[in-house]
Amino acid sequence: MSKQGRRAAGEVPIAGGRLPAAFPWVVTGALMLFSLLCYNYTDIQLIARHAMNLWDVLARGELFAFYRTGATLSIGDTVQHTGEVPYDIWVYLPFALWDLPVYLWEKATGLTFEANALALLWVRCSTLAPAAGTVWALNGIAGDLGCDHRRRRQALWLFCSSLFLLNGTFCVGQIDIFSVFFTLLGLRAYLSGKHRAFVGWFALAVTFKNFGLFVFVPLLLLRQKRPLALVRDGVLVCSLTLVSKLLFLQDKLQTPTGFDEGRFLERALERGLDLGNVRLPLLALLVAALWLFCWLRPGQDGRQTRWAVWAYLAGYASFFLSANICPYWEALLAPCAALLLLSGWPGEPLLLLDSLAGGAFFARAMLTVPRLYDAKVVWWSPAGFLLARHQGSRLENLAYGLREQVLPVAEAVCFVLLAAMVLRFCPALCGDRAERGGEPLPLDLTLLRLALAAGFVVLPMAGYLLG
Repeated sequence: MSKQGRRAAGEVPIAGGRLPAAFPWVVTGALMLFSLLCYNYTDIQLIARHAMNLWDVLARGELFAFYRTGATLSIGDTVQHTGEVPYDIWVYLPFALWDLPVYLWEKATGLTFEANALALLWVRCSTLAPAAGTVWALNGIAGDLGCDHRRRRQALWLFCSSLFLLNGTFCVGQIDIFSVFFTLLGLRAYLSGKHRAFVGWFALAVTFKNFGLFVFVPLLLLRQKRPLALVRDGVLVCSLTLVSKLLFLQDKLQTPTGFDEGRFLERALERGLDLGNVRLPLLALLVAALWLFCWLRPGQDGRQTRWAVWAYLAGYASFFLSANICPYWEALLAPCAALLLLSGWPGEPLLLLDSLAGGAFFARAMLTVPRLYDAKVVWWSPAGFLLARHQGSRLENLAYGLREQVLPVAEAVCFVLLAAMVLRFCPALCGDRAERGGEPLPLDLTLLRLALAAGFVVLPMAGYLLG
């Protein structure tokens, strides 16, 4: 279909009729529901078990034994192994509240949620609240920027249908959507000029794996140029995570794994440039270059919204382009296309690049860590209660067989597409084109996005059924 011939989804005749405007939303919702019912990686179960342990230690008056006791817990009757308790205490608070009905049900029945489909589904849905909160935050940003109804709906659908979101939050079921939620609240405060709220929301985001710092620092440097003020805000944004670590220092040091930050730094700094006797971590080089660039930018140049949104994308891109990432961290990139659309960029290149990048990262995830999509992920799910259990997965076997040949290509595609997004939507390089936007999303690219999402989402189940 030619560029001139493309029209909006819902406006293009197809097979003698018109594609219903609700169709993309229905397909997206169906893929989300399918993922929640059919996949369940064990991390969310571990977090739920540890969060419910918080009620136990409070009842016993042993709050400062939370990490030691949590590290000895097994995941109910279905997954017999213990797990680390890696996160700040603040991370477990929302999960403890969400899972309180399940905790009370376990106390009343003597059963465990892993052995009951409805209880397991409740635990599995614990990331829906921050996902819905992220939609709310995006809608608020759209309202603050004065976006019209069409652009607002397009942006919300771009986020909900993001392959980054479907993989990290729904298929794998990781908690990084909490970081996304608080980061967007911080970004909204930043765009509204509410500095204290900006720092406060990012302080909450930083408690969820510290990823928020990759966005907070560039945003701060775009607006704040005084060194002492930069140090002050840096300390404040890390205050909550520091309080947690200090309060539970002795308890955490007595667990088998200790603090999680050490392993995170090992992964983040693993890739580097060897210059004789000196090895420079690639992440440090990219982050330093980004920080310097943002600090040298004028404080006010009339394009602050676009620069702020670009800083969100570039901050996380510097991490994904240089670190040895875990696949489920991809959820951090999910709002990028929506934010870029809201800041005035045209939808067509956004839809294309974000869809292809999301698909490439999804494929990379399946090749890098096949166990995230293996047979156990299916039969540990709520739908697994209805399926005959077996160990084999055609997808897992295929991933291991193709990994050596295909993974380098997949990684190269990921890096090229992500770097292309950073360059294509940089206001300094393409500032004039940022004035356009608001046109309908092309139908063929909309269908391409839905096809990629559906294909990747059903692959683990297909691999399981084919054995």
